[in-house]
Amino acid sequence: MNNPQGEVQQSQSEGLDGTSLEADSEQQGDPLYERLYEKTHRHATTGLMEPDAEANLKALRELHEKQLQEHGVDNLTLQEAFPMVLKECSGYIRGLGAGPKPPKKTRGASDEVRAEIEQLQQAAAEKECALCAEIERVKQESLERENKLRQESIDRENRLKQESTEREKKMRAELMAELMSMMQLST
Repeated sequence: MNNPQGEVQQSQSEGLDGTSLEADSEQQGDPLYERLYEKTHRHATTGLMEPDAEANLKALRELHEKQLQEHGVDNLTLQEAFPMVLKECSGYIRGLGAGPKPPKKTRGASDEVRAEIEQLQQAAAEKECALCAEIERVKQESLERENKLRQESIDRENRLKQESTEREKKMRAELMAELMSMMQLST
């Protein structure tokens, strides 16, 4: 096969001894990831496993039981199950063999990253200062506008009171004049 995914699928479905893991898995009811791990970590002649490998196999079995309890079925793939149980190891993805490698860490790149982070932090601080100044300016303008509107409202109220008082005086004067003229007519 030309495509690397096909090769990975083929290697996942066959054990080291060339037997089909899927067939074994179906026979014993164990998931593929558990059977593969056991076949690749159990010694062929003695049948023994290293203590760490035994602990990992036990953790894979517990994961299988948990999946059955929670979902009623275990549909986890190798790529999903192994990272959940096996610890990450520098240089490759643990449990998946040769595959995509994590990016290498270099000293020079981290210095560049630190410098970029410092530049970004400084730019952010400058923008924050500019925003704070803009906020203060807007607050001041808002306060001035509010004071102006309050003063205009007070002036309008005073003007209306004065106009009302003048109208009242004028109406009283007119009523008094009418009353006087009516009294003079009646006498």
